[in-house]
Formats: sequence, structure tokens, C-alpha cells
Amino acid sequence: MKISQRLFLVFIVLIHALYFVGSVFLKTYMNNDSVEYLAQAKNIAEHASFYSSNWEVWPHNSAFYTLRPPLYGILVLLTVYTTSSAYVLLFIQSVMSIFIWWKLARVCRQYLPGIHDTLLYLFLIGSLLLNPVQLVLCNSIFSDVFFQFILTLAFFQLLNFVQFRQLKHFWFYVLFTALALFTKPALVYFSYVNIALCIWMYFKIRRHRAVLFGALVLPFIIVMVSNINQRVTGYYHYSASKVENLWTYNTTNFLNMKYGHDSGYAYKVAIWQESKKQDGYAAQYGFVDSACTHVLKENLQSYATYHAQGVLNFFIAPGREFINGYLNKNEAEPKSFIKEVNVNGWKGAWDYFQSQPIFLLLLNMLVTLWNVFLLLGLIGFVLLRRIPLYIKIITILLIFYIAGVSSLAIGTARYKIAIYPILLFCNACYFRLSTNPLILRFKNRLSHPFGAF
Repeated sequence: MKISQRLFLVFIVLIHALYFVGSVFLKTYMNNDSVEYLAQAKNIAEHASFYSSNWEVWPHNSAFYTLRPPLYGILVLLTVYTTSSAYVLLFIQSVMSIFIWWKLARVCRQYLPGIHDTLLYLFLIGSLLLNPVQLVLCNSIFSDVFFQFILTLAFFQLLNFVQFRQLKHFWFYVLFTALALFTKPALVYFSYVNIALCIWMYFKIRRHRAVLFGALVLPFIIVMVSNINQRVTGYYHYSASKVENLWTYNTTNFLNMKYGHDSGYAYKVAIWQESKKQDGYAAQYGFVDSACTHVLKENLQSYATYHAQGVLNFFIAPGREFINGYLNKNEAEPKSFIKEVNVNGWKGAWDYFQSQPIFLLLLNMLVTLWNVFLLLGLIGFVLLRRIPLYIKIITILLIFYIAGVSSLAIGTARYKIAIYPILLFCNACYFRLSTNPLILRFKNRLSHPFGAF
């Protein structure tokens, strides 16, 4: 069976439409982040403020002035707030996802001449069916799909720049990375990576001062926003999420893993109570920052192991909690497979499997196997010499920055969404260019599934 580009697009649209219709009936698009983005949208409209909590509750918590960068809040304002319907936003997010999959197919065909179109389309259709979190987040008031949309467009423009060496592609890359920074604070430290990348491109791709000037755009935005935030809160920072994440996801979860479930939360409460003795928001958050950093430095080797485990989880986690949330099957006390294994060993693993509905268990196992397959493809991509160095550099920088730096050491499937299309591109490159006999036999079997018949 041959799949045309039009039929591929029909399949992609139908898959997204199925999940969209499901969200209309299930009404499971809300979460804690949703409440904050809805509050931010309302405060933008009524108070010209990016505060992301209830304005009527006084005194205001200074963290909410900077917790959520404004771009997604503005999108929520233009859709949910002005139309009084969340489904307008969910529809737009689904269109964004459809566009990215359509564009990804075109980019793969552009950079991988001779690729088997039907195999490519089957691969991309399977990448949606076997990654339900992509479709669940399309139908949630989360910024992740919007962030994925912008970051993937930045990646495509970067590919075009290093191939065609036209400055318009470079400036589009700069524009999209800037918009991504205004969407989620995950790219704050990418500004350092971007400087190194621009210097490399200046010497290897095109020696034009605009390339060096473009490297300064992200640092300029970070400094500008941090100064504004200092005037509002008294604390020089880009987003309050840095300390919140360091405190909760890095330190607390690490201590829970190392010393038991209660120890991390006890430390979290103790640090918070001690911080309240400090004078002002800047001193309080500075105290939390330094206290958490001290804990991680004191346990550097153990934390490195914990962080590495989080990176691995980033690549293979099926996103069980998001699938359950979409199906309205949230657990009173959600279980984490990794945490159960860490705390109770093989008994914890067995207890985890016994506690899951059989359908969801099989689905999660299938998605996990797919994620392992993609991880092995990424490793093959990195090791394959036939892939041009410039493609390796820009893809590896983006993927491992998101996986290792911005995923907060917990590595949930939600964070992988940002670079999921880039990960698919790497796998398409590997399976198109690999000369491994097993890969060649696999592709031949897919191309001729019925053999001589």
C-alpha cells in the first residue's frame, strides 16, 4: 500500500480530531498550570499585569509576578478569555501539532533524498499513535505544545541556515528562540549554548557580524526581563520557576529518593519556614536557592546518579499520569514506577504493575518500548559517520540541553514534547542512512511485507 502526502495529512488530522472530540466529552483539559495561565490571562486584560494567580487575594505572592513568562498567557487571553471557551485554544494547539508533523515530513524529504515516502509517513503516523502525551497536551491548557511549535520552527530555520547560508533563516531562528524564551523559562541557560553555537556558525557556516550579533539577543532579553522583575519584586531573576524547581523537583525529590519519602518534604518545609525569617522576597528566595544548592553540592555523586536517572526517564517515560488525566482516571495517590523501584526494589515494581488497569498497563508498556526504540535510534544517529557534522551538532545541542538541563531531573514525558519532532528527525536520518544489515533487512521487510506473494 502506498501512502500519498494527502492521505498522510488525512490520517494526522483524524488522529488529532479523535483526541479533540474526546476532550470535548471528557472535559479533562484543566490542571494546576491551567489555573495559573487563566489567572495570568485575566490579569493581563484587567490589570495589565503578568501576575499568574488570583488578583483578589492579598497580599500578593511575589513569585507569581514572574513564574509564567507572558507569551502563552497572551495566547490564552486571545482564545479562552475573549471567547469564554477553552476549545478554541485546544483547536489551535491541535492545528499547531498537525502543521509540525506535516512540516517534519517535508523537512525529512528535503534533507534525506531517496527516503521511502510510505515508510516515512507510517513512521510519523506511528509517532503520534505511540506517543499519546503529544495528543493529550494538545487538548490541555499547557504551554508545552505551543513551546514545541516555536522551538521546532527554530530548529527548521537553523537547518536551513547551515545548508543555504542565507541570513534570513538565521534571523528567523533568532526570532523563534526569542519567542520560545518568552513562552517558557526552560531556554534561559540555552543562551550560553547559543553563544557557543553562533560562534561556531560564524567560523564554519558564514562569517558575517550579524551571526555574532544574533548570539546576543537571548542574553539581552534575559537581562532586560530580569531587571524589570527586580523592579517589581526586588529580586534580580528571569523567572521564579528557577528556585521553585530547584527547591521542589531537584532537592526535595532527590532527598525523598535517597533518605525516604518523608525526609525531602520535611526538609522542604524546614527551608521554607527558615526563609520566612529573612527580610523581603529577594532574601527569602536567595536563602532557598543557596540552601538547596548546598544540599546538592554536599551529595554531588548521589545527585549526579539521580539526575542521570531523570535524563533516562526523560527519554523512555510513557507519560502515564497524563494519559490517566485525559481519561479522567486520576489516582488518589499516583504511583511512579521509578520511585517504587527506588524505595521497594522488585517488590515495588510488582506492586506497581498489579495496581494498574490492564489496558493502561499494556498501553504504557507499548509506549515505553517505542520510546526505547527512539532512544536507540538517537544513539545510532550520534554514532553514524555518514550524517553531516553540522546536523549532529545542532540536533544534539537542542535535545540534550532540554533533556539534561531543563527537564529538572524528573524527566517526565511532558518535557520531552519540546524536542519530540527533533528526536523523530534524528531517527529518520539514522534509518535512512544506516548501512547496518539489521536495519536494511527491517526496511526491506516493511517495503515488501508480503515477500514474493
